[in-house]
Amino acid sequence: PIKVRGATAGSVEAVVIYRPAIPPRHFLGAMDGHSSELQWIGVTIYEKKLGRTVLKSLADLGDSHHCGILYVEKLHVDEEYRPGGCSDVGAFALRKLMAHGLVRKCSSAVYILDPNEYATQEVVDRWSEANRQEMM
Repeated sequence: PIKVRGATAGSVEAVVIYRPAIPPRHFLGAMDGHSSELQWIGVTIYEKKLGRTVLKSLADLGDSHHCGILYVEKLHVDEEYRPGGCSDVGAFALRKLMAHGLVRKCSSAVYILDPNEYATQEVVDRWSEANRQEMM
């Protein structure tokens, strides 16, 4: 849970992919074995043999295939802690997570924003209806 002054303010769900534990040539399979989102990230940002980054900007920052990758699956901040839809609570929570002993061995982190996370029920209902009609 994300805590603000002792009160629960949201939650973070994350997984560490420890690249050195993945046999050579099995990196993309390991990513795909977790989720299609992680497989997409693997194909887009990393090479398939050892999971080395193909992005120069990430490589220049010290991303190493000898370290892990932090994949943040879900990040939720309760409405009362994001007045007007804005808040630093999530950023502070991720910063604290990155300092955790297990995560400190990660040289890169990835998060795919969930467009439905903060959508109102009305927006979700309209989107669902539009998709339903499209399939007819």
